[in-house]
Amino acid sequence: MVLPLNMSMRSLKVAKEWLKRAKDSNALGYRDMAVVASLISMFHAARALLFRNGVSEVERQTMIEYLRCRYPELREHVTSLDQFNRFVSAIYSDPTLSVKRSDAKGAMDSAKEFIKAIEKELSKG
Repeated sequence: MVLPLNMSMRSLKVAKEWLKRAKDSNALGYRDMAVVASLISMFHAARALLFRNGVSEVERQTMIEYLRCRYPELREHVTSLDQFNRFVSAIYSDPTLSVKRSDAKGAMDSAKEFIKAIEKELSKG
């Protein structure tokens, strides 16, 4: 059996790997992929908190609502997660939507800050 702490740390590691993929995609000019990879990074970081609390997999919107209710101190970061989740949905549903350089940078910056906030929360025990 994998302990929740091990699952949390694994999920956090995966979050950082996805953030690197976002940066690599952006460097190659794939801004849409940078945004998507940033979002995946944020969700993996969020899973780290859920795993620590013994919560198993939930849908993305449920995860966002859980974090909003359980961690009000992360409100700003959870709002970013929600906004990028909606933005990625828009990218998938609207083929005319183009992702700007500032969108990609904003997504990567938000993911980096989100991971830091989750690490801080995990360090509280």
